Amino acid sequence: MLVLADRNFPGYELWQQAAATGAELVWRIGKNFSLDVDEVLKDGSYLSRLKVPRQLHSQGSTDITVRV
Repeated sequence: MLVLADRNFPGYELWQQAAATGAELVWRIGKNFSLDVDEVLKDGSYLSRLKVPRQLHSQGSTDITVRV
């Protein structure tokens, strides 16, 4: 299954819920949503992280790796 999401809905919690379904996710994001480069891949895309919100970090949640 593939889920396409518009840029009005980026965020850690919604990504986590959608990913839990087992679907592959494609998410548009706006220019002001910054994703730091962790690793550049051969095709020019890169890996980054959606950082866990503070309140979820205390519950044991971790950053989510995403491909940009």
